[in-house]
Amino acid sequence: MRNVILLAMILLLAASGCITFAMGGGTANTAPVVISFTVNPVSINPGDTAVLSWEVQNASSISIDPGMPAAASTGAEKVAPSSTTTYILTASNSAGSTRATALLTVASAAGTQQPPASGLPAILSFSASPSSISPGGSAVLSWTTSNATGATISGIGAVGTNGVTSVSPAVTTTYILTATNGTNSVTGATSVEVTAASTTPPASSSRPNILYFTANPSSVALGGSIVLSWDVLDASSVILQGYGPVQSSGSLTVYTSGTGTITFQLTAQNSAGSSIASTTVSVSP
Repeated sequence: MRNVILLAMILLLAASGCITFAMGGGTANTAPVVISFTVNPVSINPGDTAVLSWEVQNASSISIDPGMPAAASTGAEKVAPSSTTTYILTASNSAGSTRATALLTVASAAGTQQPPASGLPAILSFSASPSSISPGGSAVLSWTTSNATGATISGIGAVGTNGVTSVSPAVTTTYILTATNGTNSVTGATSVEVTAASTTPPASSSRPNILYFTANPSSVALGGSIVLSWDVLDASSVILQGYGPVQSSGSLTVYTSGTGTITFQLTAQNSAGSSIASTTVSVSP
């Protein structure tokens, strides 16, 4: 009898909202979120390269067209198209798909920019002048777009599709310009470096110390992804061969485009000299 009364009280509290029951498990029914999808620089000459970078949350599968049928949730990839290319990132899960685009403009042989794909907005230019300032200084961002009905800049908000604005960041800042036309959007980035009060760093008494530089996995099939990871101490600059300057500690996802043995090299420098580390990956057909 007491059990019956207790059960009746629990059911009454549940009906009134005082008690809730969790039925089963599973993930939230929300579509993936594309935090960022950028190409840098946004315009190159034929034969030059640019780097696609992206960060996605809550996706079970990610693809980038053209070139990457499968991608990690966070990564960067070096690209060198022969003509103006719109890269399309598609992130999917059971709740749906989210798409983002990035336009890389390739100049023609005459040195003029080729038109973007039909229907897509284009960022023709986005720059900061000067690109390096002292604390308390200011820089001017300027941009031009085409086929866009609206634009935003990270940290600033909505702006005109063409324009200039002054910024005074307290720390080194990367500004991301997003141009949209209601259906599609493209992004571009430019940075303002804020230098220390003293531009002369103290002299180092010893060369940089590369704590580790690894590739995981060390063996992969053609088209598979590899995560390069590193940690460096006492370096004024760190360069990943083929990808340019990187942070002293970090990781980068790369994708294989050929078979055989691939060697990656990391160079750390300071006023006392440089240190070099390498790691090798085997790529099978």
